[in-house]
Amino acid sequence: MGKEIAILLYSKTPSGGLKVLFRIGNGLLQRGHQVKFYIAEDEGCYALEYENACELIHSEKPIPYRLFRRLKYLMQLEIRADIVLATYFPTAIAAYYNAKIEGQLFYYVQANETHFFSFRIKTLIRRFHYFLLAHLSYKLPISKVINCFGSSLGLPKAQYTEVPPGIDPSIYYPRARSNKRLKIGHISRQEIRKGSEEFFTAMKNLRAQGFEFDLLIAYNKCTHTQGLEFEVQMPKNENELAAFYASCDIVLSTVWEKGFAYPPLETMACGSLSIATPIDYGTPSVDFVPIEINNAKGIEEAIKWVIHHPEEAEKIRLNGINLSQHYHWDKIIDKWERLFLC
Repeated sequence: MGKEIAILLYSKTPSGGLKVLFRIGNGLLQRGHQVKFYIAEDEGCYALEYENACELIHSEKPIPYRLFRRLKYLMQLEIRADIVLATYFPTAIAAYYNAKIEGQLFYYVQANETHFFSFRIKTLIRRFHYFLLAHLSYKLPISKVINCFGSSLGLPKAQYTEVPPGIDPSIYYPRARSNKRLKIGHISRQEIRKGSEEFFTAMKNLRAQGFEFDLLIAYNKCTHTQGLEFEVQMPKNENELAAFYASCDIVLSTVWEKGFAYPPLETMACGSLSIATPIDYGTPSVDFVPIEINNAKGIEEAIKWVIHHPEEAEKIRLNGINLSQHYHWDKIIDKWERLFLC
């Protein structure tokens, strides 16, 4: 018999994490469960960019994007369900302390949220109340569901269950390539912590050393591109993003801190070699080529290693394809069902 499942959202601002939540909701709905999203903002605040078949329940009035205003709204919700899934620290606090929310409580932690508010000293000072509440939310006696990085929260293994996000194998799969020379891909981001500046510095140094390769850049948001020439693509959907990955021989992921690292997994699934900063799945030098964060020299050395060790690099690429097959959405929804039904 299907379960009644309530998923609490602080916002439906477009993000990778939100996309994952709707894929989970849709997957559970297809398995015969009743799934409702309760959202702490009005319907007109953001247009939903992701496929959704679940019922959405918004606030009747606009709520400012402020922590305590939205927390107040969440604390006034009345929900009766078999399962209540919190998805961000304010929703976890509300789910635990709001006596009008009834059901078995779970907290799906998609990233170490304290990092969002302590990345720089200025940010920590300005957002210290966010940082503190996020930290405290991990101490609440709610069943935690972690997407593969529970140790970074300081939680004992017995206090959480790992359930990673998934990928759609009908979208992310290997394609034939006919590149005349090495093609290196990168998703360019503006934020310093995304590591794009180090990427472009490394590419400039490699070209100065005489290495020949083509660069394919998605989105092109980093402005510090070192005067390099490169091709730009602007994927508008997952199909176009997958085609970007699959057209590259190598894709570099340079993010300093992350929740679940999607680009390396999507890269592997599309049959390209992943070079990535630390991720929470796979084995370094077996499934992907590892690099350190904030290290342009390390990026250079990784590219050189791939060029000089093509047979070893090919083994890693093939291992990456095999690893990605464990993350198909059907298998991930199986894990959610086992968790909710036990």
